[in-house]
Amino acid sequence: MAPDTIQDAEQVDRGDVATKLNSFAALKVMSPTDLNQLADKIIVRPFKEGDRLQEAQSSGDFLYLVESGALRETGKDSAGTVWWERTHNVGAAFSRQATYDGLFEETEVIALQEGRLFVIAPSDLSWAMGRQPALRQALIREPIAVRLRAMPMLAPLNDSQVRRLATIAHVVEANGGSPLCEPQLTGAETWFWFIDWGQVSVTYPSGVPPKTPRVITAGNAFHNAPEALGQIPPAVAQALYRCKLIRVPFSEMLALARIPAIYARLQLPPIIGFLETVAPFQGLNEEQLQTLASITAWEHYPAAQTVSQQGVRDNALRILQRGAAIIRTTDADGKERPRDYMAPGRFYGQSSLFRRERHETTVRAVRPDSVGSATGILTSPQGESDRAHASEPGATWFRIRSEDLIYLLHSDPGFWKDTHLEQKVKAEKKKHRKYKWQDEDEVLWYDGHRHVIVLLRSFLIPALPVVGMILLKLILQNWDINLTILTVALVSGMVAAPLTVWYVVDYLNDYFVVTSLRVTAREQVVLVYERRTEAPLDQVQDTTLRTDFWGSLIGYGNLKIKTASAASQIVFDHVPNPESVQALISEQRRRLLAEKLAEQREGLRMQLVKDLRLSLLSQVPDQTLPPGLKPPIVLSWWQKWLATLAKALHFVFFPFEFLFLRPLSWVMRIFAQRRLSPRNQNRDFGAGVLASWWITPDKTVWRKHWLILLQRVWQSFLVWLIVTAFLVATVGQWLPLPWLLPAILWLPATGWFWWRYEDWANDLYIVTNDKVIDIEAKPFGFSTQRREAGLDRIQNVTTELPTFWANALNYGNVVIKTAAADEGFTFDLVANPHAVQREIMKRLSAFRASRQQREATAQRTQQAYVLGVYHELMEEGDKYVKSGPTGQASPQPQEGRSIPRAGL
Repeated sequence: MAPDTIQDAEQVDRGDVATKLNSFAALKVMSPTDLNQLADKIIVRPFKEGDRLQEAQSSGDFLYLVESGALRETGKDSAGTVWWERTHNVGAAFSRQATYDGLFEETEVIALQEGRLFVIAPSDLSWAMGRQPALRQALIREPIAVRLRAMPMLAPLNDSQVRRLATIAHVVEANGGSPLCEPQLTGAETWFWFIDWGQVSVTYPSGVPPKTPRVITAGNAFHNAPEALGQIPPAVAQALYRCKLIRVPFSEMLALARIPAIYARLQLPPIIGFLETVAPFQGLNEEQLQTLASITAWEHYPAAQTVSQQGVRDNALRILQRGAAIIRTTDADGKERPRDYMAPGRFYGQSSLFRRERHETTVRAVRPDSVGSATGILTSPQGESDRAHASEPGATWFRIRSEDLIYLLHSDPGFWKDTHLEQKVKAEKKKHRKYKWQDEDEVLWYDGHRHVIVLLRSFLIPALPVVGMILLKLILQNWDINLTILTVALVSGMVAAPLTVWYVVDYLNDYFVVTSLRVTAREQVVLVYERRTEAPLDQVQDTTLRTDFWGSLIGYGNLKIKTASAASQIVFDHVPNPESVQALISEQRRRLLAEKLAEQREGLRMQLVKDLRLSLLSQVPDQTLPPGLKPPIVLSWWQKWLATLAKALHFVFFPFEFLFLRPLSWVMRIFAQRRLSPRNQNRDFGAGVLASWWITPDKTVWRKHWLILLQRVWQSFLVWLIVTAFLVATVGQWLPLPWLLPAILWLPATGWFWWRYEDWANDLYIVTNDKVIDIEAKPFGFSTQRREAGLDRIQNVTTELPTFWANALNYGNVVIKTAAADEGFTFDLVANPHAVQREIMKRLSAFRASRQQREATAQRTQQAYVLGVYHELMEEGDKYVKSGPTGQASPQPQEGRSIPRAGL
C-alpha cells in the first residue's frame, strides 16, 4: 500500500464515512458531532491481496480501521521469533505500534483480502483523544496493560508487547461458585486466564507435583486447552468468592510460548515450597500450608521498579522467588544508600505483616546479572534450581497481605489454634496495639509510667495509720492496756489497704507513650479527674531534659516536649531513663523526616518514569481476596447464651416494642432528618434534636453534652410543664377566667423553654477536612461568635474530664492548641471527649498527608517539567550532531508515506 494508493479526497463520500465510523466498537465513546468532524479527516486507503502496510518509523502512531477486506498482522522479537499473529477483519481497529505515546514497536501487516482502510493520522488521533479522553483508554487499555505487566509469566515481554497483548485481553468478573472453565476438545473456545484478584479452585489431572496449591489467587494462571501449555496442564476452575480475571485467547499464548524465555516460565509456581522456608510459617502442616497458599499472590516487578517504599505501609510479607532486589534507605539528610541485596529465597516484611508497620527501607527490583560478583549473577540455592532465574528481567515475588491473613485466622479459629502463626499474630497485636486511640499503622515504641520512687513516696500516707496504731499500742501499754498484734494489723489494714490500692491504681493510670506517630501523656484520678495530651511527632520542635540530684542518683528526670506553640508542651515528669526516652523521640523524628524525603524522592522517580514514558509500571491489587469480604462471626458459648436470652426477651417484650418503641423511633427519625432554614445556625448540624454528634465525610459537628441541656432547660421546662398541666386541667370549665390566665402564660413559657434549648443547640464545634470552627450563637442571631483556624495550625490536642460527674457520664473539655499565641480552641463539655480527640487527630493526620501529597505532586511536576525540557534538548542535540553542522540530515532509505508526528 504505497502513498499513491490513497483514494482521492474528492471521491470520498464523507457522509458515508461518518456512518461507517459509528459501527466501529473502538469509536463508540465518541459523539456523533465528533465522528462527523473525524470523518472529514479520515484518509481512505484501498488495498489489494498481498499488499504490505508500510509507514515511516518517525511518523507517529496511526490508527487503522478495517472498513472491508482482511489483513494479517505479525510481530517478531529481536531474535526473529514470531510472538504475535492476528487477523483483522471488518470492524477491527489496530495500530502497528499499539502504544499511542511514541514508543516504536512495529509489526508486519499483509493484506489477505482486497478491501479498504480508514486511516487516522497521528495529529488527528491526538485531536480525537483530546476530545474524548475515554478513547485513549479504549485504545491503549492502560489498566489492563499495567496489570499484565505484573504477571510473572509475561515478565520477558517488553512494554510494547504487553500493551499489544492488552488490546486483545478481556476482563471478566465472576461471582462465588461460578464455573470458569473446563478442558475443551478443540481449540476454538480455549482461553488462558490470569487472576487479577480473588480465589479460584482448580483441579488438575494426575501428574502434578504433590505440593501444588488447590486454590490459587492473584498473579496465577490456568487454561482450558486440551493439552498442557509448557508445564501448565489444563484445569477445571471454579470461583470460590467474587473474583476478577483477565483472559486472552489461548492461540496468543501459544504464539508467546515460541519465545524461549516465556516458555521457561510456563510452569506452576512452587508457592508451598517457598512458604516452608519462612520462619513464621514453619511447623504448619500440609493443609495449613495449602490454605496459606490460597492467599499468596504471585507478582513481578521489572528491573529498576520500586517494590515497596520506605515510610509507606502495605502490610505485606514478600518472598523473592526469582531475580534480585536491592535494599536502599534514605537518611534524614535525603541521601539514599544501598544496604543489601536480595537473592531468591530471602524474604522481608515480617513487621509489616504482623504489626502493620511502615517499611523502614526501599526495596527495588534489579536484574540478577547487574549485581553479580565474579560468578556473573546474584543467586542462591533456590535460584540455581530455577532455569529462568538468570534471565529474569527484574524480581518475582510471593506476597501475603495482613488483611488476608487475618481473614484466614478468623474464618476458622479451630483450624489454626495453638499454631506458631496464630500465637505470633496475637502476641504482636497485644504488644503493639494496646490503646484504642492508636491508628492501624501506629506502632507502640515506649509505654511507661513515672519512676517507682513516685509510687513508694505515695505509700507514706497509707503508712501513717500503721505507724499511728503502733504508737497507740505503745502508749496504751504504759496504761496497762494491751492491744494484740492482730487488732493493730486489722485496724491499720482497714485504713491502709484501701489507700494503698488507690495509690497503686492511680500510679498505673498515668502513662507516657511514644508511638511511631505521636507522643501522649495521660494523668488520671479515677472518677475524679482525667487529662490526656498528645501531639504529632512531626510537630515536636525540641525536647528539654532536666534532672535534680536525686533524679541523677536514682535515674529519673523531667522531659519537656515542645511544639511550635509556646503555650503548649507535654511533660513526662519523673520518667525513668529519661535520656533513652529523649533519644527515642529524636530517633522517631529523624525517621519521619527520612520517610518524607524518601517519599519525595520516590515520587519524583515515578513521575519521571511516567512523564518521560521510560517504562510500564506494574500494578498489583491491594488484597488477593475480594474487597469487603469479612470473616464469619464465631460466637463463644456465653455469647450464644446471651443471644438466646436476647431472643427470648425480645419475644416477651414484643408488645411493648410494637406499641411504644417503634413509634418513638419513627418520630426520632423524622426529627433526625429535618431541614432547617438557611438563616439558622443549626444548618451546620443535621442530626436529631437531642443528638450531640453528627459525622459526615466532610465534617464532624459536636454539641455540648445533653446534661448541659438539662442544666439549662430544667427551670423553663418545669414552668412550661406546670402551665401546660394547669391549662389542660381548666380548659373544660365554662367560665373563661380560670383557663385564660394559663393560656396567656403558656406562650411565654414555651418561648422561654424554646430559647434555652436553641441557646444550647446553636453552640457548635466543627472540624472539617481543612479547618476547625467554634460557633457560639444566640437565637434569632442576637449574638454570634465564629472562630476558625486551619488544621495546619494545630500543635496538640488535650482532653480533660475535670469532675466526678464528668468521669461518670463521660463528658469533658477538648483543648486544641494552635501555633498562635492565643488560648487556642476549647470544645467545652462535649460527650465522649476521648472520641472527639481521636476524630480530630484522625482528620488532622489525613489533612497533613493530603497537604504533603499535594505539595510533593506540585514539586515533582515542576521538576519533571524541567527534566523533560532537558530531555528534549538532549534529543535535539543528538539529532544536530548526527545531521552535521549544516543542519541537513543524511538521507535515510524510507518506504511509504510519512506524516509529521503530533504529540498526544
